[in-house]
Amino acid sequence: MKILRVLNGDKIIPAIEKNGKYYTLESVIKDFHTFYLNDEMLGMINNLQTKDLQEILVEQNCIMEPIGGVKKLVCIGLNSLKHIEEMKLETPEDPTFFMKATSSITGPYSDIIYQNNMRKVDWEAELAVVIGKKGKNIKKENAYEYILGYTCLNDVSDRYWQFEKSGGQFTKGKSFDTFAPLGPYIVTKDEIANPHDLKVKLKVNGLVRQDFNTDDYLFKIDEIISYLSELFTLEIGDVISMGTGNGVAKFWNESYLVPGDNVVLEIEKIGFQSSNVKMEA
Repeated sequence: MKILRVLNGDKIIPAIEKNGKYYTLESVIKDFHTFYLNDEMLGMINNLQTKDLQEILVEQNCIMEPIGGVKKLVCIGLNSLKHIEEMKLETPEDPTFFMKATSSITGPYSDIIYQNNMRKVDWEAELAVVIGKKGKNIKKENAYEYILGYTCLNDVSDRYWQFEKSGGQFTKGKSFDTFAPLGPYIVTKDEIANPHDLKVKLKVNGLVRQDFNTDDYLFKIDEIISYLSELFTLEIGDVISMGTGNGVAKFWNESYLVPGDNVVLEIEKIGFQSSNVKMEA
């Protein structure tokens, strides 16, 4: 099942996509938002039959981020062996992570806004995991029980703020508004047999800049979920972005994003997103 949210005028419609057709979930849930989600509601949605739902037409530019009210957006750093190699860094013994402001989340076809104080805006194509069950101190062997599904995330980053400005800080350089295009869908875990064998590709203005497979991840999803849950409770709707592969702008002769650029991110079996970089008004 592919879960999405659609903007219709000033109203958000929760929906699912199946076999190329879209169906509204309005009769089941007001919005696919963490405020309304719990184990019972997710169970009901998972058991839905399309024959019981109303089909709707969906325009691409009306698709929003697939879940609202995300409480935690956790990004895993240094998790691609090829990315670590291109950065000439040592392989970490434990997962490295940082928090990205949830206000940075935007839709999969929304603009990435380039502010006047930005300098070196980079892309990072990543597989994201959406938590579907509250948990603390989760055992590695039980980790997949806590997953709702998977989606695409572009961990947009300003390298100037991340590495140079006042000594640099990861969260500071990655939390600008619109710096986390998310979606288009949450593909439920039952449709992804092996999340560690998915092709990820990112293009800038039609040119391939990233092309890697999720099998390159150093720390696997079950390890990450278990590790994070030792530190804080994972809640329904939390998003864990698994890290980017090689090929970011910093290592393409520092060919950073500028207003007018277009970024397309696609993950096999999940979908694609397309973002235009636009100067702030």
